[in-house]
Amino acid sequence: MRRISEAPWNGAHFLTYVSKTAGAKGLDSLPVDASLQATDGSEVRLSDELAGADVVVMIAAAGGASDAAAVIGNACLVRGIMTTGLIVAIGGDRARVERTVAVLRPYAAMLVVSTSEEYIPEMLTALRA
Repeated sequence: MRRISEAPWNGAHFLTYVSKTAGAKGLDSLPVDASLQATDGSEVRLSDELAGADVVVMIAAAGGASDAAAVIGNACLVRGIMTTGLIVAIGGDRARVERTVAVLRPYAAMLVVSTSEEYIPEMLTALRA
């Protein structure tokens, strides 16, 4: 992700999910927020990053993303932000990929599985990130 984030983008923020945190102020329907880490190592709140966002792209390796998908997906849902899920399945076994798809499916309007990480910048470009 760090390599991808160094390309020229149209205001995209590249963040890594760290953990759940206390609820976002003013959003009773969202009982949890999240701590995210920027590529420079600084930590930010999910609720702050979603302010003004048009789309959120969740990138997950096969076998991961369960806690992050629920927190981020629900935060986007209550704010009406479109979500896309990209699963990178490099050398991953089919069962791990299927579990990750099942985890992300409820939280992504569009879900793509790729066997190449080169697909990520192409997809982000198509979404005008």
